[in-house]
Amino acid sequence: MRIIYSLILYLLVPFALSGLLYQSWGNPKYRARWHERFGFVKPIPEQQGTLWIHAVSVGEVNATRPILEYLQTNYPAYRIILTTMTPTGADTVARVYGDSITHHYIPYDLPGAVKRFLRRIHPALLLVMETELWPNLFHHCHKNGIPILLANARMSAKSTRGYLRLKGLTSDTLKKLSCLAAQTEKDANRFLQLGAAMETTHIIGNLKFDSVPELPETAVRLQQRTDFSQDRPVWIAASTHEGEESIVLSAHGNIQKSHPDSLLIIAPRHPERFDAIYELSRQSGFRTQRKSNAETVARETQVFILDSLGELSRFYSLSDLAFVGGSLVPVGGHNMLEPASLGLPIITGPHKHNFIEISDRLEACGALSVIRNESSLSNKINQLLGDESSRKISGKAGRDMVASSRGSSERLTNLLAPLLGSHATY
Repeated sequence: MRIIYSLILYLLVPFALSGLLYQSWGNPKYRARWHERFGFVKPIPEQQGTLWIHAVSVGEVNATRPILEYLQTNYPAYRIILTTMTPTGADTVARVYGDSITHHYIPYDLPGAVKRFLRRIHPALLLVMETELWPNLFHHCHKNGIPILLANARMSAKSTRGYLRLKGLTSDTLKKLSCLAAQTEKDANRFLQLGAAMETTHIIGNLKFDSVPELPETAVRLQQRTDFSQDRPVWIAASTHEGEESIVLSAHGNIQKSHPDSLLIIAPRHPERFDAIYELSRQSGFRTQRKSNAETVARETQVFILDSLGELSRFYSLSDLAFVGGSLVPVGGHNMLEPASLGLPIITGPHKHNFIEISDRLEACGALSVIRNESSLSNKINQLLGDESSRKISGKAGRDMVASSRGSSERLTNLLAPLLGSHATY
């Protein structure tokens, strides 16, 4: 089965490269470092131990923070290599960790590329974030005695049905794991259904709860918010995707009928869309300002475009409430824990299946409202902006839920430590 899978992958390589080229029209970084996707990276001396962590993109990179800090503190002799699939993930690695770790793009799951990559980096451990199941990668790591830890693992009912169609390949891949650290009991049971070994499957909770900072409301934060907003009501639409900004802008037009001095911050998910969103806002009739043009918001500004990376947390803290995007279009939503940890009421659309456990818990405690369309979005924001007491109650509920859910990273390190006694042999 794995041989057939590999042959199909080789046939798909031209399409994968065409996809990178297409994406590079919006983001030229997709044209860079293609050699790494075939395992051609600078060799590392075999005697220098390395720990390999794979995180698909931005969200997974951010979730690795607690475990990376643990590894850097407790295993300083190892070089840490962090791989991603996207340039935005690569940018996040560079911004957060600088030169303290090495970044590469993960090689395609082709036997030759995988073996070449392993020969050049000599990992003593592979830690894979969430649900990245790569048959050839896992096979060759297992063959060379490299422990594999699938961390923060999640498996939806829909994904389970898909993997069951290839249960032989999926089961064989999962059995190569040294340890599977699932987020919830449901996730663990689905992995077991697909063939994971009972003795290597554990439930640790969600690492994302530990990856968001604990930032209490302080006089400094309150003053920063006042300085930014000039005592105006502020709401943020974060991690928006194509098709959402037009809905958000239309909602803002309705909101301004009740709150004429309100300010909307739009933080698009993908930097290649900054220019387009700025023009869309201006064409929609709003007085629009880009963060790159001025740090201070003019009093007459109605829409502020956050056209920089790595500052979303700061602008969450300057807002009264947050809409989290990727949810009014069928993307699956984005992480809501950051605004929750900052005590913001949160709004999301119906497409939130990538964060179903988190969204369900936030909704149950009253921190999250799920809306369906532009009308319900503007109605909910008008309600919250007009009711400070409701905002505080909702925000506190989310903050308390996040605080009570921390501890997954410690449980993961307890599983990780024994695996570092194993070393790869070539």
